Amino acid sequence: MTDLKTAPRYTVGAGWNALLPRRVPNEQLPKERRYHAIVVGGGYTGLAAAR
Repeated sequence: MTDLKTAPRYTVGAGWNALLPRRVPNEQLPKERRYHAIVVGGGYTGLAAAR
């Protein structure tokens, strides 16, 4: 039986991730924090809620 309390551990990275450029953290916060809309989640539900 599989222990459902732990996530699987992969020994190699995903192939599509190896094709992407290296990620650089953005440490500077925006100066103005007013937004017309904020999308939480980019899946079908998040986009439908934003619409």
